[in-house]
Amino acid sequence: MGTGLGFNAIFCAKINGGKVVSFEGNSKLLPIIRGNMKKNGVDFELRNQIVITDGTSETHIAFNIADEFWSSSSKTSIPGKITETVQVTPVPIREIFRQYLPTYLLIDIEGGEEDIFDKPAFLENAPIQKILLELHPDIIGEQKCSDIIQKITDQGFTLKESAHPSPVVYFYRR
Repeated sequence: MGTGLGFNAIFCAKINGGKVVSFEGNSKLLPIIRGNMKKNGVDFELRNQIVITDGTSETHIAFNIADEFWSSSSKTSIPGKITETVQVTPVPIREIFRQYLPTYLLIDIEGGEEDIFDKPAFLENAPIQKILLELHPDIIGEQKCSDIIQKITDQGFTLKESAHPSPVVYFYRR
């Protein structure tokens, strides 16, 4: 979730034979991602959608496109940085789990992790074994980041402790 320019998804596709489904809210990045896929000799499913969890009934979600693509988000609206706001179709995470049976989540969604992991019951009985998550304390605050870590570990995941503080956290299920 949060494909950016596609580098992480491309790396994953190279090591697992293209078994990647990637979600990016910024439609302007899709041609760049597809170009990067071609340059790297990989192909995977790329969707211009935003992943949502239970209890969200919206048919479209506002997505703020920033002049610096890494600041684009459905969560933030940085004055002077947003060039436009578009409406993006959401897809429920449980639908993704039913359709694809993913075992690994890689998430960098610029503060949207607060919404995804607000009620992480979707992880119960899910095929997910590993989660690599970039937290954004500058957007959602340190306490929300701590809450997310606790909620994921409460779902049976173990946090791999890092030797240094980092906004990127890794969880695995035993």
